[in-house]
Amino acid sequence: MAKVDIGPSSLPEQESHPTDVFVLPVTPMLGSNVELTKQLFDTLENGESKALVLIGFATGTTPTALNPFIKRTVDRGVPVFILSNNPGEESGPKRIVYGVQQDAVEAGASPLRDVNVNHLPEVLGAIQAEIDSGKFGQELSEAILEKFGSSAAVPSQE
Repeated sequence: MAKVDIGPSSLPEQESHPTDVFVLPVTPMLGSNVELTKQLFDTLENGESKALVLIGFATGTTPTALNPFIKRTVDRGVPVFILSNNPGEESGPKRIVYGVQQDAVEAGASPLRDVNVNHLPEVLGAIQAEIDSGKFGQELSEAILEKFGSSAAVPSQE
């Protein structure tokens, strides 16, 4: 079973333990409240998390205010995966078509193509299994992208 820490939520207080995967549901407030965003990412940085899963909006987008924090997290060797929060579908975005999606990718995030929030337990289990097998950082990211696919970038039209 994956050791998971779900970010801000209304879940009851649970026993504190180190986690390997930090799950952060993205909300409009998170993007607009820089201090809250900084506190959450500082918590992640000070913990023992080895991967971050952002549950983005329906198209897999995240607020641009998160990008510096995504970059800082990836630069520390912690992969950042994005799941789209579109429970009416069975997959994530097939292509990166919005600028905010591209910005998150450029910051180092990896949107997952073949899964979305409906598959969160499967994704967390796969990440934990790869961590348990000794994969971290870029190697962990590559293993998860191989399993669930990465959204294809659409060339910019300049």
